[in-house]
Amino acid sequence: MAELSTGDFVAIQQLYARYAFMHDLCDLEGWLGCWADECEHRLYLWEGEFPRGKEALRERAKIYGMKSRSETDDLLAGHSPGFHWSSNVLIEPAEHGANGMCYHAYFHAPTSSPEALGVAGRSSDEVRGRPDPATVRTEVGAALYYRDELVKQDGKWLFKRRTLGPLGWEPKVV
Repeated sequence: MAELSTGDFVAIQQLYARYAFMHDLCDLEGWLGCWADECEHRLYLWEGEFPRGKEALRERAKIYGMKSRSETDDLLAGHSPGFHWSSNVLIEPAEHGANGMCYHAYFHAPTSSPEALGVAGRSSDEVRGRPDPATVRTEVGAALYYRDELVKQDGKWLFKRRTLGPLGWEPKVV
């Protein structure tokens, strides 16, 4: 079994954070940069139709609104913002590199524009950095967990396989 250094643990934790940020920013290239060349994304909503390889991931991600920086200057145009939060990240050494697990929560925030927050045109003294809670509605969109296989490729830790679903869900691989 492979040994993991402190640097490996930190790099893998940063991968989890980068993955969530790139997803939330709809940055297709940044998100794809979190994946190994040979990869698979098993999401419980796609039972039996799991994309394998970066090109398949690219096509699936575009369905969900991710964009390439070469396609637009505004990655978030037309996107309803949300926040992917990973917590309780557990990393263990494995023959292929590492296995990871974490809780995953998705918070849907319909908008965070100054107009929607009710702070447009108000001075910072008036706003004091806090939107009026009555104007902001955030909902938990999902509470799931990831099981991951990670590999080191060209000196970087990357996801080889991500399996996302409710606790206890086992994918039917075709």
